[in-house]
Amino acid sequence: MTAQLENPAAVALGGDETARRGEIAYWAELPPITDAVPVARALVRAIAEEYGCAAEAELLASELATCALRRVASGGEALTLTVVRSGAWLWIAVGACGTGWWPVDDAANEASYACGLAIVARLADRFGHFGTSGGVAGLWAEVALASDAEGGQ
Repeated sequence: MTAQLENPAAVALGGDETARRGEIAYWAELPPITDAVPVARALVRAIAEEYGCAAEAELLASELATCALRRVASGGEALTLTVVRSGAWLWIAVGACGTGWWPVDDAANEASYACGLAIVARLADRFGHFGTSGGVAGLWAEVALASDAEGGQ
C-alpha cells in the first residue's frame, strides 16, 4: 500500500520473508511528524509480541524514531522503520535521508539525543548507526530473542 505523506495517519507498510531461511523483514515509511513515533511503537510492538520482547522493542523503536524525527524535522523527509527477525535477534532500525550523519544543533538537542541513546544502550543487546554516501542515516538496535520464541518460527 502506498500512502500520501500529507495525511498524518498515512503509512506505507511492507513485509517479506527473505531468501535466508527463517528471516522475516518488515518496513514502514512514516511521515516526519510527531505522530510517527507512536505509530512506530505500535508497529514494532505488534511484531515483537510474537517473540517475547515487545516492551523492550517498543521503547527502542520510540527512542530511535524520536532521534530520527529530530533529524528530519526541518527537512521534511520521510522516516523508514525496518524490523528484521533473523535467527535469535530482532533488529530495529530507523533511517532518514539527508547528509548521512546525525547533526546535533544545540545543547537542548544534544541532551535529548544523549538521553535517548542512553536508553537505547541500556535496553539493546547491540546498537549502532550507519550513514551512506547517498545521504541515508540510520540508527539501529538489536534485541536477543528468548529461546522458546526462536523455536516457534
